[in-house]
Amino acid sequence: SMTGGLELNLPDLSVLSLLTPEIAKASGALDADFALIGSLRQPVVDGELSVSDGRIKLTTPGVELRDFGFDFTTSRGNPTPLVANARSGGGTVELKGQIESYADPLRAEITLKGKDFQASDTRAAAVWVSPDLKLVLNGKRADLTGLLLVPRALIAPRDLHLGQSPSDDQYIVDEEEQEKRREALQIYSDVTVTLGEDVRFLGFGLRARLAGELRTVEQPGRSPIARGEVHLEDGVYEAYGQELKIITGRLVYTGGLLSDPGLELKAQRTPREDI
Repeated sequence: SMTGGLELNLPDLSVLSLLTPEIAKASGALDADFALIGSLRQPVVDGELSVSDGRIKLTTPGVELRDFGFDFTTSRGNPTPLVANARSGGGTVELKGQIESYADPLRAEITLKGKDFQASDTRAAAVWVSPDLKLVLNGKRADLTGLLLVPRALIAPRDLHLGQSPSDDQYIVDEEEQEKRREALQIYSDVTVTLGEDVRFLGFGLRARLAGELRTVEQPGRSPIARGEVHLEDGVYEAYGQELKIITGRLVYTGGLLSDPGLELKAQRTPREDI
């Protein structure tokens, strides 16, 4: 048998920016107090870890998480509850769940809920989301389900990244890669995305409001599929000094590949009065 303990008090989280380039800067306090008992074969960890008054600037999405808090408590092999919350762009998000870390296989159930939470703030996209998602983990399988409302967004891509890639039925995989795929976490998702009243696109001569709803489904080894539609409202396309008003613009998904929607487009140009 063995006994031990770990107590940690970190009043400044700025060190996190040294651990990963994805954290541009950080502040806040971390406190941890754990006791270790049992045997080398079956150790048991009791204790708590918490983060308070956190503020974290994320590099890739460009957002700053404010009032970030995290609580994690474990007790003698019982399910481990965890809670996290943060603010961004005037909105909030909260994560709750529990992890059965001593189960074999590992199991966990986590929910993510929020309102008007800014998930991206870059030159290409500023996006706010209101998630209502659930993640269930059972061994190497993870199931993600729920709803994702996008109440507000400005999507303004600067360029298109074009390139050739293998078709969906073309794979060149060696034995080592096959083994990695077998050992990797297998993620299944079934999420409905709804576009709200203030989702706008601006780029490549097109400006429009986007609306609609898509149910997207993804399974390991398969390309994502979707059902629903996205349509353009108040759309205008401008090129070579001419403007076309988009009367009808729809991307229609009927259960096929997310990357291959049906397209319905109708536009008209109104000539100047002197023509």
